[in-house]
Amino acid sequence: MKTLGRYKILRKENLDGIKFFLDAPTNGNGAEAWLLLRSSGTEPLMRIYTEAASPELVQELLEEAVAFVDLKVPAGSQTS
Repeated sequence: MKTLGRYKILRKENLDGIKFFLDAPTNGNGAEAWLLLRSSGTEPLMRIYTEAASPELVQELLEEAVAFVDLKVPAGSQTS
């Protein structure tokens, strides 16, 4: 995986899940965009965390992450 949505993945870390550092706009405030996918150790769910320079960018990254996870999870394995 080299991109998340329209943003290039600059690097990855695997400490508490998979954290992607993205080449996204900083809007001049130096806020590096990142997104963390982390499986819960106690519940059957995936947590998604993100930080970026604007609320709109955060929303875009969250939507891209959900789409990515939805593509990777077999249809019969999702629980309600």
